Amino acid sequence: MDFPHPVDGNETAAGPPAWLVPALWVLLLALLVAVVGLPVLAVVLAVAVLTVQLAMAAMPAIGLRLREAAAASAPCPGRKVFLSVHVPTHNEPPEMVIATLQALARQKSAPPHEIIVLDNNTADPQVWQPLRDWCQRHGAPFRFFHAENVRGAKAGALNIALAKADPRSTHVVVVDADYRVTPDFLRTVDTALRVCDADFLQFPQAFAAVDPVDLGLAKELVDYFRRHARLADGGGTMLLTGTLSVISVPALRAVNGWSAQTATEDAEMGVRLLRAGFRGRYVDRIVGRGLMAFDLTSLKKQRSRWTKGNVRMLILTLQSELRQRRLDNRQLFLIAMQLTAWANLMLPALLLAALAPLIWVWGAERAAIWVLALSMATIVVAMLTDLAPMLARARRQRWHPLTTRTALATRLSLQPTTAWSTIDALLHRSQSFAKTPKTIAAGNGVAGRSTLMLLLLAVATAALLVLMGGGAMTLGLSLLLALMLGWCLVQDVSHRALQRYARSITQEVRP
Repeated sequence: MDFPHPVDGNETAAGPPAWLVPALWVLLLALLVAVVGLPVLAVVLAVAVLTVQLAMAAMPAIGLRLREAAAASAPCPGRKVFLSVHVPTHNEPPEMVIATLQALARQKSAPPHEIIVLDNNTADPQVWQPLRDWCQRHGAPFRFFHAENVRGAKAGALNIALAKADPRSTHVVVVDADYRVTPDFLRTVDTALRVCDADFLQFPQAFAAVDPVDLGLAKELVDYFRRHARLADGGGTMLLTGTLSVISVPALRAVNGWSAQTATEDAEMGVRLLRAGFRGRYVDRIVGRGLMAFDLTSLKKQRSRWTKGNVRMLILTLQSELRQRRLDNRQLFLIAMQLTAWANLMLPALLLAALAPLIWVWGAERAAIWVLALSMATIVVAMLTDLAPMLARARRQRWHPLTTRTALATRLSLQPTTAWSTIDALLHRSQSFAKTPKTIAAGNGVAGRSTLMLLLLAVATAALLVLMGGGAMTLGLSLLLALMLGWCLVQDVSHRALQRYARSITQEVRP
């Protein structure tokens, strides 16, 4: 079947040039400064930023009130299923992918199924041919395909796999190349489909962890499912998250397959299915574990893609709803809650705080103090929104101290990245699909850069205290610099934890 032409992983979706929107914003701000003055404008912007951050912080609490107990779906005990399992790969370590395929080969009491391994755009035959040879040796239900010049990154590969699916297929099951599923995975999928008549299902992502430090990394990554997925399921608006996803073939074809309009094709698919009237459920059972990023740089790129893709998807959803309303208010709110799970407005708050000394020099001391106070409040709200629920769960479940420290440090170290990515998406800058590397990279100098930044910030703090003396302004700026020092410290904690995890996996990811 034909699908919409997807956007290439390195291309920008159709729209204005990436520089145009930021340029228009700069022009608008310059005009506003000329008309109303910098102090007044800064205070208004600081109030607006804090208000939006507070609204995002309140979303899970409001969602808890809005959600309804998921209506009991009529059981479908006689439903006949044929599962087409799709494993997309691109330049992945063959040993890792083979371990994933071996886990799929060990399925017990599974319903009728096929397993399509679709390698796309891997230039080195030594990387993809071992997968082809393994599938040929094992035969059915495995089928291997290699495709070149595939556009749309993972979305493009999944569209090819869908086109090659067995005509008997009733549902597509997406499994990422690094996920080792449990022996009862496909049987669990079959059972879940018989229990309810949902058009798509999402299982939680989980990650292998062997000690308290690894567990802290894993718990930070799966926090989304604890705080957002359960609420979304109660409201009937669970989105897809990329792996361990099950979608009916008729539903997939009704929305014309996968799209690469955003960097998060999974969330986009979930929204498109909901807007088309299809029903989905979250099945809160761990059925597979994947690999975490092996270094902080890769983790930041992954989180940046999640943040940018989801915020961009929220914008597109609101635009579509303005043109044609298909979701009710409760659905739209719970979708927005999921799509803003990683977003924060720390970056504009930091920029406004940096303006405070200039406003002070302008002669508007009271306005400068208000801008600094409101900006600091925004940053504190953003931090508490992420950290407080995790800390409460750590105490309730009695996590190991190392687990708690690593989880909190990792979340803190990622906040500047998600702050930048939020603004990137709002300004409609270019997005691309960045695959998370699953090979151990050489040291990327994060620890060294953080140490240098620590020294520079310490010097800046000392200079500030000497030059400005006491007062509320000095205190506020000192607290801001102290916060930045803290970010540098947690960067090192997260970096070392990930490097330790990488070493525990060994130099090569093996079955």
